[in-house]
Parts: sequence; structure tokens; C-alpha cells
Amino acid sequence: MQSNSKLNQVKLPYGLKNGKLLHISEVSSGLACECHCAHCNARLVARKGNKYAHCFAHYQSDECEHALETALHLAAKRVLEESAQIYLPELWVHEKVSGEICGQTVNKSGSKVVCEEQPFILEDIKLEYTLGQIIPDIMATINDAPFLIEIAVTHFVDEIKDSKLQSLKIPGIEINLSKIPRDAGLEEIRKAVVDSVINKKWLFHSEFDTVRSEIKTELQNELQNELDQIFKADQERKQKENELKQKKIAAKKVALEKIKPSVQALESFIKRKEGHLMTYSYQLPNLPIWRRAVSTMNVSLDSLPDYLNSPTIGENIFACDRRAWQSGLFTAFIYNKFSKYDEPYPISVHKMIEWCRKYIPLNKFVFKLWSNQNLLDTNTSDLLVNFDIYGAVREFARHLEKEGFLTFHYRDFYHIEHDQISKYTTATYKTQDKLSGITQSQLNLLFDDEHEEFQERAGILEFCNGLSRNEAEKQAYELVLLNL
Repeated sequence: MQSNSKLNQVKLPYGLKNGKLLHISEVSSGLACECHCAHCNARLVARKGNKYAHCFAHYQSDECEHALETALHLAAKRVLEESAQIYLPELWVHEKVSGEICGQTVNKSGSKVVCEEQPFILEDIKLEYTLGQIIPDIMATINDAPFLIEIAVTHFVDEIKDSKLQSLKIPGIEINLSKIPRDAGLEEIRKAVVDSVINKKWLFHSEFDTVRSEIKTELQNELQNELDQIFKADQERKQKENELKQKKIAAKKVALEKIKPSVQALESFIKRKEGHLMTYSYQLPNLPIWRRAVSTMNVSLDSLPDYLNSPTIGENIFACDRRAWQSGLFTAFIYNKFSKYDEPYPISVHKMIEWCRKYIPLNKFVFKLWSNQNLLDTNTSDLLVNFDIYGAVREFARHLEKEGFLTFHYRDFYHIEHDQISKYTTATYKTQDKLSGITQSQLNLLFDDEHEEFQERAGILEFCNGLSRNEAEKQAYELVLLNL
């Protein structure tokens, strides 16, 4: 509810004469106007002088608080009776529905017109006609059906009155005259009450709920169709994903069957590693690559230098004694190269690997496992580090670098510094105690700054973990070499 008492302090421009509402311009001056207050029925005097705006005043009584508002109601009734019609505003229904499916929220909204803006004929116009528990400002009929009109000047339809009007289910509007000039003439009031639609709003329309139900049903049907499409698309996606998953599972199963013999060979080798190494040792004298190497370097099994018998991570890839592949590499890439070339080209780890693949016996079953490593479980995959041809050859080249035969050039290339079996320079670690778990050549594989770390780790493993000196040195060496 809105109220403004100041509006009622405006001079009164209307009065009743013989039951008819007249504007100040329509009456004689003074008491000759023969008018009364529309609200309290007190006698009015028409003040039509030359100095102030013309208006009515209560004669020999206080000004009436509700005189203006009642007069405007009567003015609205008069112009409606004289026009016998009224322009009603358009009425729209705005509706929104929403739904959720497959993690998606879908909103649908729409609008539909209940009635267009148009004029209607008004009949049987009554002012403040009692209708049940309420008294509408104006009661009339349109097309032989009742129609309510509320005139809002300082008081608007509140929730209580609106609820009562809704219960009557009689079409009606509210006309807002709060902003019309208080000295407005009848023509100005007629335009606001009859012709204008911008100051009118519907209070109730008999078709509103029907139209609202229609548009809501349409929107719900559209929503359901879209939700169905989303659900269908999601089901199709899931079906395709499941089919793809099943294909991958089947393909993986086939792939696992193909590499199963290689896995079994790997597991068998690990279980019988010591036996394989012993077999390799027995076969060494008859191995062509070994016989060629010792013949070229003029050495024997007993006189072979320690640096050509150096354990490396990944060396299980070779199906032979390490002395065979290390001697073979040394002979093929380093030995006597200065006698053949004034400046030998740098040698690369990759070239050495290619040579090994061509001339050295290999445990080839692991190649298939390396190319299908994504199919292996973690335990099996971890075993492959002991069958790494690149890792083994790289560590051997690093070992020869520390022994003084090679110097690092760039990437995986090395320069030859010394090409004879006697070492040009060695990096030995002087220790008061004799090594028991590893050889001096193995220790020389470590950089100078790693020697102290090796001794410290070996001591901790021996005295804190209760290992023998032999086992402590072996474990410490592997930890330092792998940078663990």
C-alpha cells in the first residue's frame, strides 16, 4: 500500500452538484456554485478570483482529508460513463521450467499473450458497489460479464485485497492516477482513465491460468524432448565408450597372449640367472666375438684388464659373458684406432648399440617386452631395467671415460684419448681397507665425489643394518651408481 498525505493538501478542483461531479471551470463563483464535497457532503465555495488558481473550499468547515481522492474516483467514473468504453492493456504470461539429466541442467522459458491491447465497451458503471467482502472502486460490465476497476491515487491494491479479488475470479484492472496533476481537468483524466494503457495493470484475467497452463505444458514437452535427446546421446556415448573399452580389453588380451612367452622367458631367466651366467662363462672361450677380441688385443682370459669386466646396469640383455661384449666393443671402437687414423672420429653410444645388435648374442625376448611395456604390470616392468642395452652400453662408455680411454664430446659422442689396453690414466680411490664386495675397477666407475658417499653408505649398511662387508659394499655401489 502506498500513501502520501501531501497529495491531499492540493486545492480541490471538483465538487458535487445534484449528484453530478463538476470541475471548478464548470460552475459559478462563490456559493452560487451550489456544490458539496464528494466525500463529506459539506457545502463548498468556488474560489475563482484573479490572483490564485481556481478551486473549491469547504464553507465554514475544515478541509476534508479524503475529498480529493473521492473526487478523482468520481471523475474517473464520469469519464468512463461519458466515453462508454475503455482501452485495456495487453497481458502476457511468462513461464520457465527446468530439468536436469546426465549432469546437465536445461532451462526453457517462453511467453504467450493472454489478450491484446484493445478497446472494450463499458456498460452499467457503478461506483463503490458492494461485492461480497470488498467494495471495488468501479463496477461495470464488458460483454455482459462483470468487470472491476480499481482507481489508485494514494492507496493501491494490497496483498489482502488482491487475494480477495482473486477469489472472486472477476476480471479487473488497476488504474494508477498517482502521477496525474491534482488540478487536472476532465479531459486529462479521460485520457488517463479511458485511452492510456501505460498506467493500467491487470489484477485478474479469466484466461490467464488457462494460457499459463498451455505454455507451461508446451515448455515441459520441449524440455522433456531435449532431456530425452541428452539422455539418448549420453547412452549412445556410454555404449560407444563401453564398446571401445571392450575392444581395448580384447586387444590387450590378445597382445598379452602374444608376449606371454617373452614374460615367461624373462621370469625364467631371473629365477635361473646364476645358472645362465655360469653357462655364459663356460661358453666364453668358444664365442667368436671373444676369440676375435683376445686375438686382436693379444690377451688371454687371465690377462684381460679389469675394466673390460665391469658390471653395468642393464647388462642382462646380453646372452653372453660381459667380458665378451665389453672386449668386443673395446676392440671394435677403441683399440689401435690411432694407428689407423690420425684423428679418429668421435664414437657414439648409438653406433656401439647398433654394433652390439649385429654381433653380440642378445636375450631378444625382452625387445618385445620393451615395445609393449604399457601392457606389463609394475613388477614385470621394473625387471626390464636389468635388460637395457642402451643403459648397459652407456654405463660402459662412462666407465671407459673414468679409466682415461674416452672423453665426453657432446650428446652421446665420445673422443678417443687412449687406444691401447694399458691405461693412459686411471682414477683410483686409495683406501686403507681392501675392497671385498666390488673390484677396484668397479670403484673407478664412480666419480671422485661419489667415492666418499660409497664408503659412507657401505658403513651404514654394515654397522646399522647388520650386513657383511661384502654385501654392504655391493648394495652401496649399486645405490650410488643408480643415484638412489
